[in-house]
Amino acid sequence: MKKIILFLALALSMLIFPSCKQAEYSSSLTSKELSDALVGQISGFEDYIEYTDEELSYFDFAKDDEADITLLYSRAAEDIGEIGVIRISNDKAKEMKASVEEYLETQRTEKAAFFKNYAPGELLKLERAEVRHFGDYIIFTVLSSEDSQAVFNKVEEILK
Repeated sequence: MKKIILFLALALSMLIFPSCKQAEYSSSLTSKELSDALVGQISGFEDYIEYTDEELSYFDFAKDDEADITLLYSRAAEDIGEIGVIRISNDKAKEMKASVEEYLETQRTEKAAFFKNYAPGELLKLERAEVRHFGDYIIFTVLSSEDSQAVFNKVEEILK
């Protein structure tokens, strides 16, 4: 009887708790190809341009030689929006994600006063900045909630 109850409990737990296996994502696109597909999801996307290689050198997380990185920012004076697409091997992605989160936290703490005076309406974008991991890609957004959600939905659509 104990074996039957144990078996039923095990079978029930397999039904109740779905697999913890991470979703499979394609890794066939370069960061540039993926960012080109994502930027159209942003309101005012025509104002977004890429950081140059020289500008990228100022980002600590962009110094990883194994990473393929494309960062875009709004050149509109009143928009602090940014989007980052980083392609890196999945085994290094967790470390890269932590580095990007550290960058965003630094932006929040060190630049908040400046943005509060310069572009107070944009401060919410920084407060809600988000970083997500999709297989070999780390995507981060400093955008409105709606634009961020549209970007992440597009990532899911493209990489699945």
